[in-house]
Amino acid sequence: MRAIQEEKCTALIGAPIIFRDILTHPDRKKYDLTSLIFGLSGASSMHIDFLRQVEKEIPVTRMAQAYGMTETAGIITCSMWAGDNDVKRRLSS
Repeated sequence: MRAIQEEKCTALIGAPIIFRDILTHPDRKKYDLTSLIFGLSGASSMHIDFLRQVEKEIPVTRMAQAYGMTETAGIITCSMWAGDNDVKRRLSS
């Protein structure tokens, strides 16, 4: 929060826990975070109510979620394993 205030950061990128820690930090009101315009969250999904809370309380003008390989690993792994099992079944037949 000190870096945001001193550097007049306009964007904050981090995992949801970063945003939660800012919202729940006892000294949050001591810092000027009004330079923030944009927040980008990754690593795990955020509930829409939490996104709105961040927009309202930090405040940022716009929050977005980004999804990379970590967030989609369950889907990719699921299909890979299913495919592997199909190949094994065909080879053993």
